[in-house]
Amino acid sequence: MQEKADVVFLVMNDRGYGVIKHIQDKLYGGRHFFGDLATPGLEQLAALSGMPYEKVDSADKLGPAVSAGMAADGPALVEVDMAAIGEFPPYFAPPPYTEKKAS
Repeated sequence: MQEKADVVFLVMNDRGYGVIKHIQDKLYGGRHFFGDLATPGLEQLAALSGMPYEKVDSADKLGPAVSAGMAADGPALVEVDMAAIGEFPPYFAPPPYTEKKAS
């Protein structure tokens, strides 16, 4: 913020490590450990630094929010509320060495 860098921080906030949970689903039978976070209030964090902030709770609001961030003088923060938008597909594919071989 101090240097007025022209950057938009886009945070896909699922209140945890969703990708880590997908990995744990694939490799550990859905046992989830250390995947949930006590996330900071990103709006308050942006306000503390004087950074413009937008929160997106539906896909149709993403374009306007990013455009507003890009129009800002300096950095901006756009938070995408993944809990409001819904589940995202598990893209993780385990490496081949994790598959059990038939004896």
